[in-house]
Amino acid sequence: MNVGDKYLYDFITRDAGGKLRLWSQDCVVGEDGYVEAADDPLDLTAAVDPETLAAWAGDWTLDTRHGDPADCLTPAGETLVGHRLTRR
Repeated sequence: MNVGDKYLYDFITRDAGGKLRLWSQDCVVGEDGYVEAADDPLDLTAAVDPETLAAWAGDWTLDTRHGDPADCLTPAGETLVGHRLTRR
């Protein structure tokens, strides 16, 4: 990774009632070499049908190659299900 490289960080959360939500956030590699959020996450849940979102939740992992799950700020009462980081 190089300073200024751009990434898209997508993550899925589950609320207490079991509903899945899809979030997407632009990121950039900062001067310190870490991937940092470039904006607030967007809720894209309505853009994906529930079956696809459920399949992604089953396929995505909490792999540290996609960032530290502990650094993901999830909405209150929701837990992180899976995430992915892709280069733009």
